[in-house]
Amino acid sequence: MATRTVRAWNGRTKAPLSKQRKEEVRNDNRLGWGSVGALTGGVIFGPPGFVLGGILGAIVGDGIEPE
Repeated sequence: MATRTVRAWNGRTKAPLSKQRKEEVRNDNRLGWGSVGALTGGVIFGPPGFVLGGILGAIVGDGIEPE
C-alpha cells in the first residue's frame, strides 16, 4: 500500500513537514504576525502599542501550528 493512498484516506495530500521545515514556518509566522501586531498596535495606541502589538503578534504567530 502506498503512503499516498493512506494520506488520501486521512484527508492529506502532502507528506508531513520535517522538523526543520516546521521551525522555518514558525519563524515566518512570528515575523509576519509580529509585524501585523506592531503596525496595528502603533496605529491604535502609538509607540507603546507598537512594542506591545509586536510582542503579542509574535506570540500569536508562534502558536499557529504548521500543517
